[in-house]
Amino acid sequence: MRSADTPEESSSEMGSQGSNALMECEGCNNAFDQEERQPRILPCGHTFCTSCIGAILKDCKVFCLSCHVEHHAESVEQFPPNCDLESIMRASMMDVDTTPPLTATSVNPPALAAGIAELGQGQQQGLSKELVEKKMEKMKAIANVQVRVQATLNGLDQYAMQIAKMKDEHMKLMTLLEGLSTFHQERIQLLEEDDARLTELQAYLEDLRNNLNE
Repeated sequence: MRSADTPEESSSEMGSQGSNALMECEGCNNAFDQEERQPRILPCGHTFCTSCIGAILKDCKVFCLSCHVEHHAESVEQFPPNCDLESIMRASMMDVDTTPPLTATSVNPPALAAGIAELGQGQQQGLSKELVEKKMEKMKAIANVQVRVQATLNGLDQYAMQIAKMKDEHMKLMTLLEGLSTFHQERIQLLEEDDARLTELQAYLEDLRNNLNE
């Protein structure tokens, strides 16, 4: 019979599950990579692999698989890669047994990079593999939250740019419509003046015809 997990083991297991979920695309449940499964951020803040986004990109529109918000793009490449998530992926692939010593220069976000540097020092100080792995899992769980927050912020920034662009386009359309409105108002006025002259001419000719008949 398996004994009950200690709080540390439960925390480590939860961190591992969260980390594994973070490394998989929610659209196809396949692991992210640097090729067709490269993680990309939508303006709404959700991340999917390049393949899934390409599959749902139709008529320059993409509907998020999570929140169903509509986004506009001509190609998948217009959605930026999730650089923070890629950094976590690279960190997760490091083997604490064979990587001498761990460095923080290539890892983001800063909190995870500092933690990896600390683990490298721990290895040098003779810390057990189990302790190092538990610390790594905890850092991954924290990094998971950091990545999602940063992804949301990035998405909001992109959405703000889209709003500004759409606002500018609508302002241009309003200016164009105002010009068209002025043009047609002038034409209507000219037509009304022609209609008034025509009415006067018709009345004159009727009077002339009546006079000729008398």
